[in-house]
Amino acid sequence: MKTIIIISGTPSETAEMELIEAEKIGYRRILCTDRPDEKLGQLADMHYLISFEDVAGLLQIAQAEKADGIISMSTKAMIMAATVCQILSLPGNSPESLENLISKTAFRKMMARTDVFCPDFVIPNTSDNLEEQCASLHLPIIAKPAQGSSSFGQTVVYEQRDLQSAYANAVATSWNGEAVIEDFIPQPSLCALELDVFVKGEDILWDGVRDSYRVEKAPLRPVYDVYPVGISNEMFKQMQYTVRALLKEAGVSLGEFNIEGYFTNTGEFFVIEINPRPAGYYNPQHIQLYSGVNLSKLLVTTAVGDDSYYESLKGFTRTRKHLLAYSVFSDRGGVLDYVYIDPSIQTKLIDQRYPLGRMEGCLVPDILTAIRPITILTFQFDTKEELESARRRIEALVYPVLMDEMQHTSRI
Repeated sequence: MKTIIIISGTPSETAEMELIEAEKIGYRRILCTDRPDEKLGQLADMHYLISFEDVAGLLQIAQAEKADGIISMSTKAMIMAATVCQILSLPGNSPESLENLISKTAFRKMMARTDVFCPDFVIPNTSDNLEEQCASLHLPIIAKPAQGSSSFGQTVVYEQRDLQSAYANAVATSWNGEAVIEDFIPQPSLCALELDVFVKGEDILWDGVRDSYRVEKAPLRPVYDVYPVGISNEMFKQMQYTVRALLKEAGVSLGEFNIEGYFTNTGEFFVIEINPRPAGYYNPQHIQLYSGVNLSKLLVTTAVGDDSYYESLKGFTRTRKHLLAYSVFSDRGGVLDYVYIDPSIQTKLIDQRYPLGRMEGCLVPDILTAIRPITILTFQFDTKEELESARRRIEALVYPVLMDEMQHTSRI
């Protein structure tokens, strides 16, 4: 029996699904988290609490448990996991290759070395003379934490007088206390591209490419995904070229990578970031519903040196279903009564998940501050046209109803 260590922050739907897949295969499951989590702990054979800075502690656990592989669902723990894998000669990527992706400063420097689109950027040494340091940039600009998660700590600056506060916010939010300031590249629409690709040596699997939509009230947060992606073959090839070039330059060779980007007004594919882990919000499960490819199974098996499922995919016929995966957030904070699903779309619902458990009767935050959606629904349609019709109206077809709201069944 093989033993796999899964490292994760909590809550984590990605760790949940990797633990479930590992159990199906018959692996012994060791969970390492930085705080207690009853839900995840029940899915593991052994549960350790450990700081994500404690490399020596993880090494001791891996040796004691005779681990065959280690994967991290937490960006904070990636370097620690890679370091231990390197020491024990387990499958994985080098710490240096992951640092190229995790640090936004290292990532932008890497982009500048490759033949891909990269915005002009500055890495300030200090807040002193900040305007002079950023003199080469052109408003609007954006200040970002050098290391962080989601869109927290990012501020678009339209006036020079706001630069200092934006920089201070980015530094305060950054895990390493550093920030990067770069030209703000306008996104032509609220639709971006998101990918979960799988890398095995020189091979890249492209099954997880989708249209990723934001909403006007939260333009930095992905809210719903559409499969298959709606771009031309020429654009798809350009996207592949850009992603392949960056992954090669980083030096990674194994695992699932979550990528966000979009095509600029001048037609270049701009990669916002590459995360060396699966996407959250049960995206790998949506990809399986869409294509038939089980990325969670692929990740845990290759992590312990078992390539049998990876090899089987070389002759596997993919499906291309018309899916819409919708993460339900509330416009404002309040106590949840229920999530309304219009009868016209109810019959198209094929999957529903609750990242934080059922929330009826509980306080839910607004979309800008929520850590996770209230629920995630996946709808399957017979045609592209039917999907597009529902997509345009999705916020009126599915929404949370708070207890102090008037009861209703439709929105304009």
